[in-house]
Amino acid sequence: SDGQSFKKDQNSVNVSGKTDQGVSVTVNGFWAVIDDNNNFSYTLLLQNGDNEIKIAAVDMAGNKTEKSLKVNYSQ
Repeated sequence: SDGQSFKKDQNSVNVSGKTDQGVSVTVNGFWAVIDDNNNFSYTLLLQNGDNEIKIAAVDMAGNKTEKSLKVNYSQ
């Protein structure tokens, strides 16, 4: 969730959610995996400090929805 903090061995985060049929989802520009039930997921490696996570969904008509979150990772 937005503003969440991670420490030490929690150096990755699973970004997941549900979308509609025929929608493509990217996380920081990388394609998320979408299953048969329209659930998407992507495992993102975190860098030390603040990490911005940009999630973008685009439907077949080209309509785009974006959401940004920030999390913090400290080693």
